[in-house]
Amino acid sequence: MKWKERTSTMIEAIIFDMDGLMVNSEELWEETERLYFESKGHTYSSEFDGLLMGRKKEESAAVIKERLGLEDSIQAIIAERYDIIRKLCHERLELMPGFSALLESIVERQVPIALASSSPMDQIHFVLNRFDLHRYFPIIVSGDMVSRGKPAPDIYLMTAELLAKEPSVCLALEDTINGARAAKAAGMICLAVPDMRQRGLDFSMADAEFASLTELDADTILSFQPTAR
Repeated sequence: MKWKERTSTMIEAIIFDMDGLMVNSEELWEETERLYFESKGHTYSSEFDGLLMGRKKEESAAVIKERLGLEDSIQAIIAERYDIIRKLCHERLELMPGFSALLESIVERQVPIALASSSPMDQIHFVLNRFDLHRYFPIIVSGDMVSRGKPAPDIYLMTAELLAKEPSVCLALEDTINGARAAKAAGMICLAVPDMRQRGLDFSMADAEFASLTELDADTILSFQPTAR
């Protein structure tokens, strides 16, 4: 865990990212990209991680189309990639260690919570249905609902609006650099729990960094004070 100098604030809502934070889908996305790239005669490399992670489906598809020089349409690229990820999720999707305990501790404190994910809404519903989580997230904002995906702040600004909270009193939990940038651009507090593919990278834009959700509970989050600016 990495801490910074703090200034006093009151946290009034907690916002969860989904992929790589709540569930192990980021590792499944990596396999998806490898399989998709191979199907197009290319080899997937880690340079694409920072370009694709956390972005809307249209944005990541546009990056792939340009970098690979594909003639396929954006919608065709999206469809093929999501066919692969859904199959992998059906077979191997799991909750991340510490997520259930953290969620339970937040619910016990009756803190408003929301979900802000770049994934399309049908993928979000699949995950929430699979693990019976819908009742915990009355507010959901997906990449389908905004014009710009992460690292733009749009998803988090809309989530704050739906929560009826100022962004400055919202705390976002993120696992990617693009996600952390989006939360901070929106003016929120951000705690980073880096995905396995992004560990060791520079998360200095976040207010604190944790190795796992097992290090967090409601008391830790609600007593957290953000970085002095």
